[in-house]
Amino acid sequence: MLQHRSILERDLHHADNAIAFARQAVALERRNPALLNTLGLALEFAAREMKDIDRRQLLLKEAGKIFDDGIARSPSDAYSYIGKFNLIRYHALELEPDGDERARLNADALSLLEEAFEATGESEIIAGALADQRKQLGDSQYAIKTLTAALDVKPDNSRLRDLLITYLSNAAQDKEALKIALAGIKFDPNSWRLQRHVARLMRSNKYSAGPIRAAYQAALRHKKGDVGLLVEVAGFLFTNGFVADAKDVFEEAGRLKTLSDRRQIRGWWCDEWKKRKIFTGKVKRIRGGTGYAEAVPENFEAFFWRTETWIAELREGDPIQFQVGFNALGPVAKILLQNK
Repeated sequence: MLQHRSILERDLHHADNAIAFARQAVALERRNPALLNTLGLALEFAAREMKDIDRRQLLLKEAGKIFDDGIARSPSDAYSYIGKFNLIRYHALELEPDGDERARLNADALSLLEEAFEATGESEIIAGALADQRKQLGDSQYAIKTLTAALDVKPDNSRLRDLLITYLSNAAQDKEALKIALAGIKFDPNSWRLQRHVARLMRSNKYSAGPIRAAYQAALRHKKGDVGLLVEVAGFLFTNGFVADAKDVFEEAGRLKTLSDRRQIRGWWCDEWKKRKIFTGKVKRIRGGTGYAEAVPENFEAFFWRTETWIAELREGDPIQFQVGFNALGPVAKILLQNK
């Protein structure tokens, strides 16, 4: 009730009351992330209209610590990211007269939201703010120019570097992106996102499996228990013939999250043009509502569900075409309806 009262007071622009009720709520449950975020958002809101500069800075400092602690403790919580984003949008940006610095702050805000979007499983709360912020940074070429300039000023800012690499990759500038990712690791060797960028870009630049595996292993060391990363690594191993190693990583991923999370497809086996690869083969075996597809001549198996009528009518030995996705349970065949 205290939390809802704080939110109501904030909506009514009664900032002091919003803080007071949020503090009462936190006093009852000091480690409740929802209540802490409510307090942080109330503090940030109050700071917007605060004329006393010293008081304003105290409010922002307290709010920033709440949001930073929230992200560290629960990186899938969207509201901690929104709070941190608000600190940039309503305080740093609005008070910055210099155009170049404003561009860098917009880039910093966007990089935060891009990270948040992935960390929160593409939260709708983050999606709206992300779409608006992308417009602020402009088109791809302008964004690359802005991010490059920002990185020249702050070369140790891994979040900005991560976003620049993403823009360069999307613009098919993989060699330049890899160069920037490798340089970033020298500043921040513990950044799992940069290590993952290195692995992905080495794949795009057709490196051998050894250095790619090493980059993925470094990413896993610094991001333990992340299902998406584990499935990506297992998928890489599987598609490159390291089936036994892939099985171990799939099993590790399969021990995490709920069943629905484990079944979520997190990547596809793609060809060199980054399109889903189509395999030819046969139905290897059927067990009740499930089955296994065998690729010929690649000689691997992938699981599929017999939920659709036309798939349920398939029998062992029937010829099929299929694509392969990867989830925490392993390779999954998407059977294609032929002659369609």
